[in-house]
Amino acid sequence: MSILTVNLKHLYQRRGMWLVYAFLAFAVFGCIVSPIQHPGPGTGRHVGLVMLVSIIGFLATMSSIEVLSKPFSYCLPGHREVIRNLLVSIAIPVCLFASLPFLLNPALHSWLLATAMLAAFGAALVFYWTAVALAFATRNGGVMMGLIPLVFFISIFFELHVLLERAIVLSPAPVALAGILSTAAAWLKLGNPDRARRYCATPWIGFLDALNRNKMRTYANARAAARWKRLKDHPRPWVERFFVSRISRSDYRGSKGYLWGMLYTTFGMMLSQWPSLFWLLLPVVLVAGYLGPKMYFMFFIVFLSLLPFLRSLVYSSMLISGGRRQRFYAMLIATSLMAVLGAAFIVLAAGLSVPLTPVMPAFNVRGLELSFHTIDMLLFCAPLLVLPVCATLHVLFYRKPIAMIVSIFPASYLLLMLAMIWHKELAPLVTPASVLLTVVLAWILFVLVLAHVSAKRCLVGP
Repeated sequence: MSILTVNLKHLYQRRGMWLVYAFLAFAVFGCIVSPIQHPGPGTGRHVGLVMLVSIIGFLATMSSIEVLSKPFSYCLPGHREVIRNLLVSIAIPVCLFASLPFLLNPALHSWLLATAMLAAFGAALVFYWTAVALAFATRNGGVMMGLIPLVFFISIFFELHVLLERAIVLSPAPVALAGILSTAAAWLKLGNPDRARRYCATPWIGFLDALNRNKMRTYANARAAARWKRLKDHPRPWVERFFVSRISRSDYRGSKGYLWGMLYTTFGMMLSQWPSLFWLLLPVVLVAGYLGPKMYFMFFIVFLSLLPFLRSLVYSSMLISGGRRQRFYAMLIATSLMAVLGAAFIVLAAGLSVPLTPVMPAFNVRGLELSFHTIDMLLFCAPLLVLPVCATLHVLFYRKPIAMIVSIFPASYLLLMLAMIWHKELAPLVTPASVLLTVVLAWILFVLVLAHVSAKRCLVGP
């Protein structure tokens, strides 16, 4: 068995990857059905697979880097050079398959069809190698995979897929040449043996490692020194004095000291670095103000996307870390505070958009008029609704990361529908009474689930 065959086995022998492949299969099915239903030229529907190739390139690279980070892999002959053969052997068939939807374009015949498919093959190679370069440049594959849907949304919103299809059909030679040059550059770059030395015995977060808490803990310990050097001034002395003084005055037999300790470990660093939150406020105001209700969904989805990475306040590997009642109140108080802080952040963003509305200029992007709008103040209910939903799923599926991810998708769909009603026909239903009722029901469900888990389940263990 060749070393290349051994590396290919990593892509299909990991059970967690089959869930990813199922989502990719749905995406591929949609990219094939779309040009069949709307085969007209200039629609941008024929380049769906070309853009989807980037996800495959990213996944293949992350799997290869995980192997490179294991010192034992260097006992295998020729392993330093195999990553180049592996990525190229995946790129060629995948990119050829991505060019097949152009066969459904009724405006292409004979040599025009041949040149368009060649250009589509080149464009797919560019997307593939761009994703490979991005995978080598990042330290956390899970975070980058979370950004890919946002990139696709932006490209569709600004009709970049239409521009790509037009470039493939009207200017096939430059596009095909770009694919050839990118492949040649990747071949030369991946042949550098220093790349293998960079990853040997280096702590690495793979695509699915974000769901493995043991690996995340090992990675966190290995990176603790570098992280502490950046945060050597945090937490600030006044933050430490504030919490430690209250912990010291609490009776060790009661729950008050435990709760103050939980607040310190959960919100201490955030409180110490509170000025940095203002750097996040301005981009949120600009994006939500210019894109308007079309981007309101981000206020709902951003909290849900952090669900798999939240630290548990209920489960613990330490038997004496706290009693059931203490953990119940700790989770309830922490979730409530996060919801209130999130609502305050959105209220601040909405308030800041009011004086900016008359002075911000309008833009015209490809015939699309972008003008600044005041952010709807009612959006403050987003964290009040999403965080109890997140906390409920977190408490239920904390020990089953795959089930947690699967549960995110129906929850995301429901929350996305709630976000979309701001500019749809259901807008009259969004009243303070209906919003308040939904929020109250979400919190009642969270409290009931949290009480059941805190009282009945085993809370000790990994």
